[in-house]
Amino acid sequence: MNKKNISKHLLTIVLILTLILIVLGIKIGIKYSPVKTFNYSYNYLQPLDIYGSTLLNYPTIINKLYSFGPIILFGALIYLLISKTTKSLILFIFISSFLLSFFNGGLAFKKADFDREESNFFYQNAPILNMVPDKKFSIYIEEWNKHNNSDRILWIYRIFFDEKYKRIFDAKYKSQYLNENLIKKNISFIKKETNLLDKINGNQVLTDNEKIIYRYFPSAQKIKSIKHNGKTLFILDISQNKKNLIKIDEYKNDFSIWSGPDKITMEELTKTSPPLILSGNRGNFSFQRTKEKNDNIVKIQLIKPHTSEQSVIQFGINGGNIQSPENIIATFNVFARISSDKTSASIFIQDKTDEWERNSTIINSLEWKKYSIKKKFRPGISNISIGINYQPKNKKNWLEIKNINIIFEK
Repeated sequence: MNKKNISKHLLTIVLILTLILIVLGIKIGIKYSPVKTFNYSYNYLQPLDIYGSTLLNYPTIINKLYSFGPIILFGALIYLLISKTTKSLILFIFISSFLLSFFNGGLAFKKADFDREESNFFYQNAPILNMVPDKKFSIYIEEWNKHNNSDRILWIYRIFFDEKYKRIFDAKYKSQYLNENLIKKNISFIKKETNLLDKINGNQVLTDNEKIIYRYFPSAQKIKSIKHNGKTLFILDISQNKKNLIKIDEYKNDFSIWSGPDKITMEELTKTSPPLILSGNRGNFSFQRTKEKNDNIVKIQLIKPHTSEQSVIQFGINGGNIQSPENIIATFNVFARISSDKTSASIFIQDKTDEWERNSTIINSLEWKKYSIKKKFRPGISNISIGINYQPKNKKNWLEIKNINIIFEK
């Protein structure tokens, strides 16, 4: 047998053995995976479970493979670079084929399981949205909200399951972008019960807890029930509630009435622009009124930081002229902008029984933007507060507001 034939046979044997080692490495890696459950943090150098404090209860030889495998692999590579022989090359091929398959096989298997489980949630639930008759509606499903990224259902729905918006297939995907914007605008995915009033959209709600919807919308009408994955979902019509709401009080402040100099201290707020009150602060703040076209703008700015804690100011009104606020719906609207989206500012409505319960929305735009928040006051409340909370980082930060409007409905 000549050298050429020997080389062919040797290559065949090496390839077969390499394939066997790859399969063996993957199988052992799947059985003794380096992680209990995959998560995307492993892409950012988070230690694998096998190297962390949660060392898995594997046989000693497996633990030693994970511990010394990388050393053996680099050792084989160094030996190959030094010796430069056929034997050292074959040895490196065998070692790297097995160890790399072993290390990555289990991780890849766990990732595939993770991706399959993640995608099942979206692909099983997204088609249900087609069963809601209206294009414009809200979703509040407590079971779905246990999933961290449950609102991505809207994205999956738009791409794969949307039957409500006409699709025009063109080279620039114009209709897809249009449909995506329409779905974002028309379907409100509500993740917290406290947002059921201020983030509700349209006249229909898809939910798995009809009692909570009836609590907020007593005149809601059940359209249909849907059996899905062993659970019952409900589609409720809340349009009658919207028609029945009666405005019982309203507070407006465009800062045209301002009794005093344009720049005041926080202690002067109540006498300068009643019924606004200062409800709490750490540090000292100023309020300055300026004109911009037809608007009166009030700038809130820190003038003396708190010595030891985060500076903060909270101001607003304490319920207007409402004598019996329980079951009344309050809506707080204000235009605002902020000097930096890295500072903390929010508008809020809160009521107190044994404890305070607050609905709030963050002010985060550097340009003028209308912010709104709603809350239905609970039975048996002893106090209510509506206002703005601002926590600047330094004296250069500022918050500007205009055109406050608070509506009370029943």
